[in-house]
Amino acid sequence: MKNSLKNVPCAACMRFRTEENERYLVTKRKELRLTEKK
Repeated sequence: MKNSLKNVPCAACMRFRTEENERYLVTKRKELRLTEKK
């Protein structure tokens, strides 16, 4: 019981982190495209 309660915030944290990572990757790709054009 204690474990499942502990894992709930952890899962939310992981989902938030993945969203942050994807946003970061998207911006990085845009930057790479801009530099390639130059």
